[in-house]
Amino acid sequence: MPILAQATAKGLSAIAVLRVSGSDLAASLLARLAWSLEPRRASLRTLRAPSGEAIDQVLAIFFPAPHSFTGEDLLEFHTHGSPALIAWAMEALLDYGKPEGMRLAKPGEFSERAFLNARMDLAQAEAVADLIAASTRLQAKAALASLQGEFSKQVHQHLEAVQHMRLLVEAALDFPEEPVESLSEWGLDAAFDQAIASMRRQLPAWKQGAQLQQGLSLALIGPPNAGKSSLLNAFAGEELALVDAEPGTTRDRITQRFQWAGQLIEMTDTAGIRDASQAGRIELRGMERSWESAQHAQAVLLVISVEDLKPQADLRALMAEAGNHAMAWWNTHGRSSPDQRIDPPTLVVLNKIDLLGQTSTQQTHHVLEATWPVIAVSAKEVQGLEALMQAVLKQLVDEGQSSEPVWARLRHVKALERAMGHLALAQDHWTTSTGQADLMAEELRLAQQALAEIVGAWSDEDLLGAIFGRFCIGK
Repeated sequence: MPILAQATAKGLSAIAVLRVSGSDLAASLLARLAWSLEPRRASLRTLRAPSGEAIDQVLAIFFPAPHSFTGEDLLEFHTHGSPALIAWAMEALLDYGKPEGMRLAKPGEFSERAFLNARMDLAQAEAVADLIAASTRLQAKAALASLQGEFSKQVHQHLEAVQHMRLLVEAALDFPEEPVESLSEWGLDAAFDQAIASMRRQLPAWKQGAQLQQGLSLALIGPPNAGKSSLLNAFAGEELALVDAEPGTTRDRITQRFQWAGQLIEMTDTAGIRDASQAGRIELRGMERSWESAQHAQAVLLVISVEDLKPQADLRALMAEAGNHAMAWWNTHGRSSPDQRIDPPTLVVLNKIDLLGQTSTQQTHHVLEATWPVIAVSAKEVQGLEALMQAVLKQLVDEGQSSEPVWARLRHVKALERAMGHLALAQDHWTTSTGQADLMAEELRLAQQALAEIVGAWSDEDLLGAIFGRFCIGK
């Protein structure tokens, strides 16, 4: 059954693109239009209604199956962008396609047909939607790499490894005269170790790729008057948070999204944290929310002011003191939330170095590598912000994440974690249960099924409906 959709955005525009996909369009739709089109070549034609009345001059392009986006015959009409003209053209095309039951496409149906006709796997089909929805250059770059098959290559490598192990174990089941211990000679031990290690290495990048769609989340945390709000304002380029010398100006979280070097950043300014005995009821609630933000952020920046440190002639000595001061502060105030597991800060930010004079602000690009890395900035003078962001990304890389992650969705991450869990159980059966091949075979089957779900080698209709239902119409 042919489907029709407008592939471009609705509304007034210079050009609109209409798409039709179906079987044997040359013998049906093109014949009724009385057009002869050379494949993959733009041709100027007059689109007419069934009554013969001219609707528009269009550029028509015919992509015969199987070498088209959907794997079916695909016909594109590039019309002028008047909404009234587009509606008229679509009405005429539906009339021409009535004998074959042509209808309007559902969201994502073109990509779904491409998947069903093996023009792309499921992960690549999802990358189409992600590429369209990308709001930053880095998101677009990662989604394009996935569309081109980079992510799928990793999945298929894992699938091949698991299939190899299944082959060994199934062979042991099919030939019981061979002792199960022969699997060691066939390389099963090394295969388990290599497959699990490979998945563990790639999991952090997959997780970061899933988080990249929401942006890199940073939480600014620290004592009152350290300049957290000024730092948020400096990055955002506008005064979002009130700034005053009076402690406790920020009582609640303030979150702002912005782009930085192609990366979508979600930065949260939090209430200053101090001795609970000095804080009122509202301020205490704000401090609780500060720790909640720190708990959920990908990176925590502990902001310290030079005003809280002893004067030092050398900036690096002052940064070293800032690191020690930050550890002492964290040990004192971090215990105020014992029910929340919060990792140490990603970076200590020594703020307000403009108070030390011009020489210090010129050294803001240095990072003091210590137990807790320290960087010096001036939010007021907008000094050191680029070096700060580079240092954050570097720390994430050092922690096993990547500044250019694999483009993965949350369902991909969950599937990989399930596969790793089944592999671990299979390995456990091998090492502790005297090699029960039937139990190993079942866990390996489940691991393969989890991985296959990612690329659509195994799927169900509910899963496909949920995935393609989030696409835009025309894709």
